[in-house]
This record gives sequence, C-alpha cells and structure tokens, in this order.
Amino acid sequence: MANWALIRLVTHTDAVEAMTHHLSELGALGVSVLQEEADLGGTRVTVSGFYPMDDNLGHHVIDVRERLNELKGFGLNTEPAQVALKAVENDDWETGWQSHFPPRRFGDRLLITPSWTPVPEDAPPAVVLLDPGMAFGTGGHPSTQLCLAALVDMDLGGVEVADIGVGSGILAISALKLGAESVCAVDVDERVIPIARENAEKNGVDDRIQLSVGDVESVDGRFELLLMNILAEVIVPALPAVAPRLSPGGTAVFAGIADHEAERVENALRAGGWAISDIRRDDGWTAFVTQYAGEGRRHEY
Repeated sequence: MANWALIRLVTHTDAVEAMTHHLSELGALGVSVLQEEADLGGTRVTVSGFYPMDDNLGHHVIDVRERLNELKGFGLNTEPAQVALKAVENDDWETGWQSHFPPRRFGDRLLITPSWTPVPEDAPPAVVLLDPGMAFGTGGHPSTQLCLAALVDMDLGGVEVADIGVGSGILAISALKLGAESVCAVDVDERVIPIARENAEKNGVDDRIQLSVGDVESVDGRFELLLMNILAEVIVPALPAVAPRLSPGGTAVFAGIADHEAERVENALRAGGWAISDIRRDDGWTAFVTQYAGEGRRHEY
C-alpha cells in the first residue's frame, strides 16, 4: 500500500516561484523543480511536491488549482496549469523521491548534495549538505543556480555577507563554505529560520551565521556582499534600503527575477544609481550582479 503521494503541476516559469512556495506551505516533505531537456530555455516547468498519503491530499489538489487561478488573475502566465496526483509505492518511495534531488556542481568549487548521497572523492573543496524540506532552496531552481554560479565566480575570502530572504540557507551556507567570514541572514517568514539554522549546523557553519526574522530594513551594518534572491516586486521597492547597507565598493546580487520582469528591474537599478557588472540568465530567470555607484534618478517602476 502506498504511504506517500506526489502532487505534480506543469506550469509556466512565471508561476514557478509562487507555486514552489505554495506547495511547501501545504506541508510538502520536499519540492522539486524540473525542466525537461527538450524544453531547456523554454517556459514549461514541472513542480512536484511530496506528501504523506492522508485525507488532506484531495484538499491540497483543490488548493493548488485555486492558487494557479489566483496567480492567473494577478496577471501571471500559469499555462498549461496541469495538476495531477500520483501515489508512490513504498518500494519506490526512497529512490523515486530522492531521484528528484540529485547532487549539483557549480564550477570546480562548489557541490550541493543531499545527505543520502555519498560525497565523491573528486568533490570540489566546498561541499554543502542540504536535504529538501519546507524552506525554499535546494539548488534546483534556476534563480538559486544563478546566485550560486555568481558566488563561485567571486573571491569571498574574509567577506562579510548579508542574505535577504534566506529560505533554506543555501546561499548563506554556500558563501561561508566558499570562504566568507560571516553572514547576516534574514527572512520575513519566521518558519524558515529554524530550518536554515538546522542546515547551518549540519554544515558546521552555524557559529558564523546570524539568523533573524526581518527584511532588508531590519539589517544593521554594512556588508561587502548582499544577496537578494526574492522576487522583482520585492526587490525594486527595497533598492533604496539596500544601498546604505553595502560597504564602499561592495556587490549586491539580485535574483528571483522572471525574464519578463528583467527590463523593469534593470531600469530601476540604473535609475537608482546602480552599476550592473554582470547579467546572468537561465531558463526564464535573470540575475543582476551590481555595485552601487551613486544617488541616481528617482522614478516610479
């Protein structure tokens, strides 16, 4: 008899971030985001949530469909908006579920891997153990991958970092593993703080990360690197609060930006006095690597 179930939805890249969070909020043990090889660079993405087989499943499916309709009403493209429920047999559960969370390498410096996978002998120097859970961020989402790839390309030795929207802690932990001195990490969702703390402890970096509930305005001090992997509608209004929290010559990475929002964010950055040193794109998502250059012009976006 099956004790587990998978809620699988096929949707547009525009809706992936919101639906990933929604499946987690419904109590998913893990959430995976996959894009078929034939559609790489396209807009069709499969998001899967793994749940215990219980009486709540039917309600969860209805809830997922209603959420897709809500997002459509907000103007997001959710097509094809297909939702399916599948039972997972006990014999298939461990290997079937775990197969959705393979190890991921980022250059020759970083490996993100679940704890059940043996670390290979040729692993990069920075290894982050991260199991899927209720907080967003296992390294599978393109926006997270863009941030991790940017971190790998930086010299983080001794750098003090701020992570705004810490989620699972994947970016903060990776930065520390790559040589950062310390991380101040915040999230408006109080539920993710203990999850991020547990992940930091598992990776032996909990003594170098400060975790608290809050947003960018709650962060004290100035940092050489600031990370915001959130959403465009959060990033743009937060820009005036980000600049005072960067050290002179510091870098801010903004991600979680769907391609159709990228021009709006880029315009806001340039108008606000930000210099863009790198623009990274992957599977419908954009990240900006920036430095604050000055006051800029004031506009509404």
